[in-house]
Amino acid sequence: MRLLVLSHFFPHTGAEPFLVYESQYFNVTSNSVLIAPLFGSGTAQHLQLNHRVLPPVLTSPKSRLQLLYKGLFNFKSFSYHRSDFFKHWWKQPKTWYSVCLSILVSRAIRASSNYQQLIHYINAGDPVIVYSYWADHWTSVLPYLKDSCSTSHYKIVIRSHGSDLTGVHQQGYRPFRAEVLQLCTAWYAVSEYGKLYLQTRYPEFKFKIKCARIGVPGHGKAPLPNVGQPLTFISVSNIVPLKRVHLIFEVFQNLNQDIIWHHFGDGPEMPRLKQKIKSARPAFKVHLHGHVETDALVSFYKTQPVHAFINLSTREGLPVSIMEAFSFGIPVFATAVGGTPELVNDTNGSCIPAEVT
Repeated sequence: MRLLVLSHFFPHTGAEPFLVYESQYFNVTSNSVLIAPLFGSGTAQHLQLNHRVLPPVLTSPKSRLQLLYKGLFNFKSFSYHRSDFFKHWWKQPKTWYSVCLSILVSRAIRASSNYQQLIHYINAGDPVIVYSYWADHWTSVLPYLKDSCSTSHYKIVIRSHGSDLTGVHQQGYRPFRAEVLQLCTAWYAVSEYGKLYLQTRYPEFKFKIKCARIGVPGHGKAPLPNVGQPLTFISVSNIVPLKRVHLIFEVFQNLNQDIIWHHFGDGPEMPRLKQKIKSARPAFKVHLHGHVETDALVSFYKTQPVHAFINLSTREGLPVSIMEAFSFGIPVFATAVGGTPELVNDTNGSCIPAEVT
């Protein structure tokens, strides 16, 4: 059995540190692994002996001009998008930008030399499992992929997390989801919440939709804080509106005690956050570490005493950042959204109402 992995960035630097852990097990069931990242640049990392990686289609999700050029100037069909648009989305103008974006990404992928290599890989040799690690960009290619392949000796497996499940970043737009569910052999949500979300909306495919959690290896206990050390918290997330990182600052800013807060992650709201922390009270120390690789974060946990992890997001899938904190024995305070209550309970931390202000 061979494996074709469709990723966002992996094995390039990006937003899939959890796929680094999972990739260590690809060889257990597969004698050949081909990885197709959508985005990335530089040298691929974390590859095992029989892993082969294709060049990324695009350098970055922010490369709008590159996407426009590669997605517009070709002759690839968008027939599935067109029929889906008039069937479901044309009366929802708020989704139109996301519809155009999905068409451009799908056409850019199918116009690339990588796509022809994917087709050749599927058509040649032993049966293939096509594993889409996200339920967004790559899944919008799958109906076209079916038309391009000359063999049926492949199975499609899809994993969904948080925003790719609900389409929150695309104003709720999720192209031809029923058709993709029809095509796939199995759809694995990372949480029971995600599984029920899909099963409720697509009951005819309930038998295909399962929960298969992602995870991280145990790392042992982190160093314990010294007696009298200021309360030290850590948070790990992109700095985007739904993560509400600014709210963490506001909570600690209003407490009358010594606090140290470390945040790992970057994003469009970083300038706003930096402006806010200029007003931090003297007894409140803030350290913004920006984006770091998984190894650097693990090193921090191994060497720096932390009292607790905090997450005030409005939406989540099954947060790997919380799992990483647990892997070091660090308690977690997090909003009860998505799959978070499946991880956090009274024995390892506490769930906070999502409406916290």
